[in-house]
Amino acid sequence: MFGLRRSPLALLALVLSLSLPAVAQEVIQIDAHAQTTPFPHFWEQMFGSGRAILTLRESYRDDLRAVKKITDFRYVRFHAILHDEVGVYNEDEHGNPVYNFAYVDQIYGRREPPFFPTPQGTATISLSAGDSKKAGVLRQKETRVLNADEYKLLEIVLDSWDRNNRILVNLLRALPDGGLAARITSGSPTVAEMFTHMHFVRLIFLSEDVPECALPLPKREWLQEGSSDRIAEELERSAGAVRGAVESRIRSGREMNLHYDHPLLYLQHMIWHEGYHHGQIKLALKVTGHPFDDEKIGPLTWDIWMGKKPRG
Repeated sequence: MFGLRRSPLALLALVLSLSLPAVAQEVIQIDAHAQTTPFPHFWEQMFGSGRAILTLRESYRDDLRAVKKITDFRYVRFHAILHDEVGVYNEDEHGNPVYNFAYVDQIYGRREPPFFPTPQGTATISLSAGDSKKAGVLRQKETRVLNADEYKLLEIVLDSWDRNNRILVNLLRALPDGGLAARITSGSPTVAEMFTHMHFVRLIFLSEDVPECALPLPKREWLQEGSSDRIAEELERSAGAVRGAVESRIRSGREMNLHYDHPLLYLQHMIWHEGYHHGQIKLALKVTGHPFDDEKIGPLTWDIWMGKKPRG
């Protein structure tokens, strides 16, 4: 009795064990002499990645291509597809949920073969409303299936936008020390402010014309950001959102909400606008005594437009 008084949990466990029904036993029989079958080691054909959003970075894609040549992997395993940074869930000014799948479409549908094969006319992944902001049930939302010629032409146009953003990020990465603070005159915007302005302009037109793909606007338009890495990350984000929005409107046959007679004119506007600031940035560096060497900057900018991709 002394032991039971000192161990009430033991007494409780004994009572519960006597009151619970017995669990039926399951017998599994294994024939050790049966014919064997292959056991594919899928994990040996895969590498583990980081967060899903990283796949939208051009540097990540470059690394992916390099690793593919060396290892010939077939699968990539990443996480956080529904993380806040992917921008799936947002709310409007009335608190209503707004779903944006531009990044999800980019992550799953933009990888070139043989990494992530993309069937023609793939469906757009969507979320249905759930019990919480972050929860939902994956379903497919049908989109218009383009014919082969339309699909090829759309990919060419979207590739031109990809190249434009690559040029812009390359220009940013090539800035000399102190280049972000350069300006043409004392009253002109700095190089950093021009880069953040371009990011802002992408997003403001996106919010007005394709609100379902909109991303949160920065608090300021002309922001003196001191980190090139941070600016590059934001440019990659807005470029992906613009790409997804234009592709979505073309596939669905929907017009832009406020501006532009056709979604492609949105891309043309952004490319023209960013080309204008590209020239201003080079001029600011020249005025402040840090001009680019044409032989070095050419392969990072003009050659991106004019160089042909190798045909396999």
